[in-house]
Amino acid sequence: MVLIEELLTIPDECKVNDIIAKEVIFSEGKLKSSDKKIFTNYVKQIRWMYSLNKENIGIDSYKDEVKDYIEVEIINIVLKEDKKLNRIANIVMRVIPYPMILVFEFRGKIQLFVSHQSESLVDSNKITLDEIISTDWILFDDMDEIDNILFENLKLNKLDYSNFYKFYDSIVQKIIKYNGSKSVGHEVNLSVEEIKRINDKIVSLESEIKTKKVAIKKETQFNRKVELNIEIKGLECEIDKLKEKLI
Repeated sequence: MVLIEELLTIPDECKVNDIIAKEVIFSEGKLKSSDKKIFTNYVKQIRWMYSLNKENIGIDSYKDEVKDYIEVEIINIVLKEDKKLNRIANIVMRVIPYPMILVFEFRGKIQLFVSHQSESLVDSNKITLDEIISTDWILFDDMDEIDNILFENLKLNKLDYSNFYKFYDSIVQKIIKYNGSKSVGHEVNLSVEEIKRINDKIVSLESEIKTKKVAIKKETQFNRKVELNIEIKGLECEIDKLKEKLI
């Protein structure tokens, strides 16, 4: 059984359970050779698990100048190796022109990716993605309370049924809130906008720390290594202060 089936309670009438051949992604996405290599080397299987639409869950479509949300997909990608997830997600979300929960699976753990989509203003046959938002890896057999709360909140009866945009946006917001709660080890009750602002800043600082740690390994001058370590300590203090705002 695919892990996500045990975590999300989706009616059987929504099930698709079809394999998407990688060649379809190659063709429809007009992938260059480097991207084809990523899928060949790191993706084992792509499976279209569920399609949620008006006929099977009774939610109205949503359309404005740039968005056309008529259904939401749940797609599972089983990996050969835990690499290039962001690139794979970006490609799949562009090739399949529906808002989706993209679920990566690797060695008993899962990672969720979501992103709002809009029609390209340059080419109506293409879509543009808003920021891609993802969880960290969630270990299926060792979920903590925050993990369990996430999947409880992702049950269909906990989502907004006003229309498919609001339905999908409620999924995105629950994942943003989960990420904030996960970073401090307890539920956070700030607004989703504030949680996202703090989380984005933390991620940026953590990336800066990683860059400086790589620089330390390459640095030959002792004084410069000391300077970099001091800078890292400063960034870590900034992260701690940001996390305090989530408490």
